[in-house]
Amino acid sequence: NWLQLSTMVKGITANQITDTSTPNGSSRTSAFRVNLDGQEITQETSVTGFGQPGVSRDAIAEYQIVTNMFDITMGRSVGLQVQAVSKAGSNTYSGSTYGYFRSDKLNGADAYTGKVLPYSNQQVGATLGGPISKDRMHYFFSYEYQREPNSIVMGPAVYRGETITLPADTFQHYVLGRGDYQFSAKDHLILRGNYFDWQNPHFFSATASPTRGAERFHHSNFVTGNWARVMRNNLLQEVRVNWFHYQFINAPLEDGPSAFPEFIFPALTIGPNWNYPEDWNQDHVTTTYELKWHKADHDVKIGSELHLERDAGWWRARSRGQMFFASTPADLPQRIPLAEWQNPAQWNLSGLDPIANRFDIYFAPNDDWSYEVPRPMYAGWIGDTWAVNNRLTLNLGVRYDVAWRDFVSPGNAETTLIINNGFDTEDYGYKNNIRDLNNVAPRLGFAWNVTGTNNFVIRGGSGIFYGTQGGNQAVDSQLFGGQRLVVASFQNDGKPGFVQDPTRGATLADVLAGRVPVPPQTISVIRSDFQMPSTWQSMLGFQKQVNEVTGIDADLVYYKGTHEDEQLDPNVFYDPATGFPKNPSRFGRPNPSYGPINLKASNGYSDYFALATSLTRRYRNNFQAGLTYTLMFFKHDTGISSAGYGSQL
Repeated sequence: NWLQLSTMVKGITANQITDTSTPNGSSRTSAFRVNLDGQEITQETSVTGFGQPGVSRDAIAEYQIVTNMFDITMGRSVGLQVQAVSKAGSNTYSGSTYGYFRSDKLNGADAYTGKVLPYSNQQVGATLGGPISKDRMHYFFSYEYQREPNSIVMGPAVYRGETITLPADTFQHYVLGRGDYQFSAKDHLILRGNYFDWQNPHFFSATASPTRGAERFHHSNFVTGNWARVMRNNLLQEVRVNWFHYQFINAPLEDGPSAFPEFIFPALTIGPNWNYPEDWNQDHVTTTYELKWHKADHDVKIGSELHLERDAGWWRARSRGQMFFASTPADLPQRIPLAEWQNPAQWNLSGLDPIANRFDIYFAPNDDWSYEVPRPMYAGWIGDTWAVNNRLTLNLGVRYDVAWRDFVSPGNAETTLIINNGFDTEDYGYKNNIRDLNNVAPRLGFAWNVTGTNNFVIRGGSGIFYGTQGGNQAVDSQLFGGQRLVVASFQNDGKPGFVQDPTRGATLADVLAGRVPVPPQTISVIRSDFQMPSTWQSMLGFQKQVNEVTGIDADLVYYKGTHEDEQLDPNVFYDPATGFPKNPSRFGRPNPSYGPINLKASNGYSDYFALATSLTRRYRNNFQAGLTYTLMFFKHDTGISSAGYGSQL
C-alpha cells in the first residue's frame, strides 16, 4: 500500500496505514482528506476499520502528504491532506509487470500448535501506456491482483485447549484506466476511472467463537473528468467533475448460524455480531471550477466547489436479538461443540432457562432497516501567491466551507425532550435544520529566501482550517433517534422454553400497544448548536542546504482544535461536590423514560505542539537516504466518547 510511505514524512508518527485504516491513524473523519488528480476520494461513511479506496502503487506517478498549512484549494480537513497524481501515457509505449509470492514452505512452526500453518500469498500486477495519436491522445492502464489464502487457529479459553483451524482468505483487485486528449493547442482533457475490490469472505478472530465469523467486503469506483483551457498566456481555467462510490458490507457467514441471535455468556459470546448484516454506501459527485491568473508579481486562484453526497444503505442492528446469561455453564464445550459451530440443530440448549436474564431485540416498522442521508456541501476560495521581492513571498487567502444538511435525518420529526440534570436544563430533542454557516477560514503564510541563493529559507504561517463530519452522525439519529427502531426487552418469565422462544410471539404492534414492556430507550441525537470542527494552525521553520547533496529542515508546529466531536450523556445527575455525574445505576436518571442519551456534541478540544525535523542525503546512482525525527512537547485531546459512565462524558 503506497500510503505506508507516509511514515517517511516528518510529523507523521502513526504507522497504522493499510487499506483498512487512515493516513494518519486518526479515528476522526475530519482529520484527513485523500485526493487523486485534484478530486476528493475520501471514504467518510465510517472511518475506523473500513478503509480508504485502494489505488495500485504502480498507478501512482507522484504523491504528496501535507501535514499542515495546506493550500487554500484543499479543504474539509483539520489535519492533513494526501494528494496523489495518477500515471499517464506518453508518445512512447511503456509498461511493467511484477509478481510477489510467499509460501508456508519457508515458515516456521506456530508456537501454539507446533504446526506449520497453511499460508500463501500471490500479488501480481501490470501496467501499460502509450499513444493513440502522437502528441494528441494517450492512454494508461494498470491492474493488480492479490490473493492471500490463509488459515486461523481458533481456541476460545472455555474450550480448554481444544482448537479448530478454519480458512481466512483475503482477495484484492485494483484497476485504473486513464486517457489524455490534447484536442487543441489550448485545451486538454483527462478521463480516468478506478475500481477497487477487497474481499474477506471468511473473517475470524482467534480468541472468539467461530460462530462470530463474518463475510466482509468493500469496494470503490470513481470516475473523473478534467478539462483545462488556456484562455490567455496568463489565464487558465479548469473544470473537474468526479463521481465517487464506496460500499462496505458486513454479514454473518452464509454457511454458519446466520439467523441465530447473540448468546452472551460472561466468558464467551456465541452467534454472529449484533450489528450484522449491514450495507453502507457513500456516493458523491463533486464539481469544481478554478481560475488561475498570473499578473506581475501575483498568482491568483479563484475557485468554487459543489459536493453532493448521499449516504444510504441498511443496517439490521439487533434484528436477531441478544440473550444475556448470568453465568457460563461448565459444559458449554459439550453443548456447543467447536466441530458443530455451523449447525445450531446439533446444539444442546436445554436447561439454560435458569441462568438466562433477558432478551433484547430491535423492532423496525414494516421491517424497514434502511437509512438515507443527503449531504450537500459547498466551498469557495480566493488566494494569492505574492512575490513581494526576489527574497520574500507571501501566501494570502480565505476559504469558505458550508455543509448545508450534514445534520438532517430525513423522516424524523422535531421533538422536545427537556432534561434537568442539576447542572443545566436543556431541550435534547431532535431538531431539524441545524446549521453552521460561519466557516470562514483566513490563512497567511510566508517564505523568506534569507541569503538570496536559495540555500536557506525561513517559512511560516498561520490559519484556520475547517473539517466536516462523517455520515454516521445523521444516520444514528435517523435509525436510533427514538422515531424508527424500538428496542424491546423480554425478562425471563420463569416459564419453560424462554431461551428457545423469549418473545413468546410478540410483534411490533404488541410493543407499540404497551402489551410488551419496553425498557428505557437509548437514543442518539445531535446537539442543536453543533458546530463543524476546526483547527488554528501555526508553523515556523526553516530549510537549509548544507552542501550540494545534503539538506536539513525543521518546523515548529502548533495546532489548537475547537468544536471537535464528542459523545455526551446528559441524562445523568450532576454531582456538584465532585463535578462528575452520579452513577445512574445507584441514583437513577433525570428522565427515567430514557436510558443513556448518546448526544453528539461539538464541545471537544485539542492542542498539539511539536518540532518536526528531517535530514536528507543524496548519493550516486539515484540513491537517497533520509531521517525524520519529531519531538512532541505536548498533546491534549478530549477524544471521542471520553471516559465516564457508559464510555461517555
